[in-house]
Amino acid sequence: MIKSLILYTLLSMLIFFSISFFTLFNDIHSPLSDINLSKEFTIGFPFTYYYEFRLNDHSIPNAGWNLKNLLLDCCSTWLTVVFMAFLLKKYFKK
Repeated sequence: MIKSLILYTLLSMLIFFSISFFTLFNDIHSPLSDINLSKEFTIGFPFTYYYEFRLNDHSIPNAGWNLKNLLLDCCSTWLTVVFMAFLLKKYFKK
């Protein structure tokens, strides 16, 4: 049981980091949006927990973290992985 929870935690961390990377990658280059690259970056799905923006074309960016959203993203990823693993074990058990 403990080994399974550790494995699910490590898997949820990898999924969380991958989702975070893809949300940043979407801001860097997205064929679907026309965001000016030097204006705005956000990280987080479904809740944005990091944002960076520039005002009036200044070279120094303004940035901020939302720790509540970060914890919500981490917990939702972990719960989703554990729930999916539970369903897979229950319905595809040999």
